[in-house]
Amino acid sequence: MTSKVARTQPYRVGESISKAKMLPRPRTLTELVAGLHHIFEDNDIEVEDVKNYLSSYVAKDEEWKHLAKFDPHRYTRNLIDEGNGKFNLILICWGGGQRSCIHDHSDAHCFMKVLQGDLIETKFEWPENDQAPMTPCGNEYVHRDEVAYINGTL
Repeated sequence: MTSKVARTQPYRVGESISKAKMLPRPRTLTELVAGLHHIFEDNDIEVEDVKNYLSSYVAKDEEWKHLAKFDPHRYTRNLIDEGNGKFNLILICWGGGQRSCIHDHSDAHCFMKVLQGDLIETKFEWPENDQAPMTPCGNEYVHRDEVAYINGTL
């Protein structure tokens, strides 16, 4: 589980990134976006570094609520920032009880930060043949200000 302790010291991105970067804890959504642009300048990105950076941002409703577009029938995807060609920052809005279809993330890496409420991510085993049903293999519970990660291999 992600710690909810706010950082007051600069956040140091891991040594595995080619340029050792020092980023302050993002206090605003604008600072978060700028920090993500900085992190994704490199081609070598460490998953834990991105998760830790996203975790260090404490969501403030007044910063993102005006960007949220809800639909009573299905979840919505609201583009916040196109990134620098290496990421997209998308605000996905699910109403209570809404779900997405079972899907994979192919070659994409997906970081999810919950800004409000809770998210239950159900993972499924890939069937051994095309006729077999998808079977759930576990749930991950993600709460407000926590971060989850998934890619096509998980």
